[in-house]
Amino acid sequence: METELLSYAFSGLLVIVFFISIALAFRFSDGHVRLRKRLKSRLIYGLPVGSMITIVTVLAVYLFLQGGIHDWDNPVVHPFRSWSYFYPTGTVASGFAHGSPSHLTSNLTTTLILAPIAEYIWGHYPDGQGGTNASRDQPWYRYPIIRACVLFPGAAFVIAVLTGAFSLGSVIGFSGVVFAFGGFAVVYYPIITVVGLLVVGVVRTILDGLVEPISFAGVTSTLPGWTSTAVQGHGLGFLIGVLLGITLLYHRNKRPRIFELFVALLIYGLTRGLWQIYRPLGGNEFVLYRALGVSVVLIGAVLVTATVVASKRPLFEGSSVTQREAGVISLVAILAFLIGPGIVTNLVIIDYHDEPADDELAVEDYIIGYDENAENPTEFVFDAPGTDETIERTSSGVYVASDQRQLWIMDTSQNQLRSTGTADIQIGGIGWRETVTAERDGLQVLGAQSVYAVELRHDDQLVTAYESNASTANIRIDNRSISFAPDIDDRFTITVEGSDGVEETASIPSVNESVEIGGIMFRASETNGTKFISAERDGTVTTVAQEE
Repeated sequence: METELLSYAFSGLLVIVFFISIALAFRFSDGHVRLRKRLKSRLIYGLPVGSMITIVTVLAVYLFLQGGIHDWDNPVVHPFRSWSYFYPTGTVASGFAHGSPSHLTSNLTTTLILAPIAEYIWGHYPDGQGGTNASRDQPWYRYPIIRACVLFPGAAFVIAVLTGAFSLGSVIGFSGVVFAFGGFAVVYYPIITVVGLLVVGVVRTILDGLVEPISFAGVTSTLPGWTSTAVQGHGLGFLIGVLLGITLLYHRNKRPRIFELFVALLIYGLTRGLWQIYRPLGGNEFVLYRALGVSVVLIGAVLVTATVVASKRPLFEGSSVTQREAGVISLVAILAFLIGPGIVTNLVIIDYHDEPADDELAVEDYIIGYDENAENPTEFVFDAPGTDETIERTSSGVYVASDQRQLWIMDTSQNQLRSTGTADIQIGGIGWRETVTAERDGLQVLGAQSVYAVELRHDDQLVTAYESNASTANIRIDNRSISFAPDIDDRFTITVEGSDGVEETASIPSVNESVEIGGIMFRASETNGTKFISAERDGTVTTVAQEE
């Protein structure tokens, strides 16, 4: 309660200090007057209307399509990934959907800064004559309202679909478009874009202070962030933005300063993680090619800079190709190189059974189950070299499958479920969502592997999805072995086997109760909410198992 009150107090303090500081900045500076005038010369009422429409659209997808309005922290994710070209809903929606609140806010805060810069460059008034409408004899695309409300957000929509369709694997997120905004802006206004990146960090810090004014941390063992970064999709979006920016520079016969452009491209590529080239090795292991990635960013910065400042002179004497054309062709070739693997990895087929097995649970077209070393049924239409590395063929945990949606994913790993005990699996589609709960009940057996069972629940459905093998404690009492096993009816059973091979089995006792099995007395006790099972024989008491 004290922490909660402090959180509210600190959040309120941050809001007050923020607005006071902004008010003082405007009070003692007249720069905002000139800024407003410049904005109005290119944007309707000086506002980035297209950026606002884009941000609202992405937020609406999270709130209404993914069900974030009902459960902000747990959106429906699976049906909105780009699983396969044979599931077009995922291909189209993946570029707008997000996997978590942090994923959404990360992309939107960057969009909040970079999209207005890109929109200012594009301009609602292409001639910079704010307040003047296009004349009737001018093309439709020069009308300010069309440029603001249709063309700019429309371009974002097209890029979102392209990056969703051509990114490696089952991606999700608006980051491809965010990188396109960045690529478009950095070739036109290098320094302003780099400053914008700094502002992104400021905005995120302020938002973090509002949303989570007090944080606690401990020792954790998690994979580094680059292992879940869609760097190929980011590079794809960035290069699309760069090509669009170069096209506009050529059309307007403008070019930035060479050194500023090169440095800005280098800063953008290195700070935004475009150097993070990696590949999975399987079993939650990855290899990062850091030196190669940094080299790629350096080469890319040189190539983009050379293309931006290239002239219309022939590439060499007698050549019919100009320097500009050579540069653009090189960038388009790199774009094609990035797109190729994305096409192969999205041409996949999931051949999974329509009806659930006895140990699986079905909700609409989804099948949910649990298994150890479950086989991923994804099959590539084109078995190109390296395609199998983009997916993990075997994994353990709670899986979700849908033949209709061409998806199969390990939703909750075995280790995650072991540490939490329960997990909520969000499934759904356009206009609906459901939650399936997975529960693990286990015993840690002395000196041996744990025994456990996993149940899946949805409304009035209850399925025992998995029961582990029996496990024998690493101890013998009076030459008798003690084994534990999960049981559908009795949760767990204890089996005592004597030296003569005779076995006796009974259910584990409840807390503060005991049961005699094979001449050994087993008692259940509870300490700090954890149940312990002890074995007693001839006055010797030994703990042989405890709840996970």
